[in-house]
Amino acid sequence: MAAKALKKLRTVIDEEIADKEDEEHAKLKDELDAMKKRSQRTMLRTIREAEQRLEEELEQKIADLRREYQERKDDERRGLEDDTNRMIADNERDMRDAHDSKLKDIRRDATQDRELRDLQNKLDSATDRVKSLEAELDRATVRLDRLTR
Repeated sequence: MAAKALKKLRTVIDEEIADKEDEEHAKLKDELDAMKKRSQRTMLRTIREAEQRLEEELEQKIADLRREYQERKDDERRGLEDDTNRMIADNERDMRDAHDSKLKDIRRDATQDRELRDLQNKLDSATDRVKSLEAELDRATVRLDRLTR
């Protein structure tokens, strides 16, 4: 009987140990599940924060690049406008110089052209002769008026 009681006691102890082990395994499983859930929530929160931070950095970089693009575009435009204005001024100056030179050549040619000078002299002589004849006509008219009075 003692052996039977001992065996029964051992069975009860083994069952209690098994129950305790099962309880501990269940507790460990619950703790592990809770820890996994906390870790999962922490990981998801950390991922959202990292994504948000990266999104903000991206937006800042885009804004910086847009600002830099606008500045470079404005600089290029100003440079091109300056170059264009300089080219226009240079071309205008060159065209005016060529025009002035052409006018100077025309004037020089006109004064140096012998035929033109001869014609100018004949014109001057003809003008003088017309004036002389007009004066003579005026005197003759005055004399005729005196005679006919």
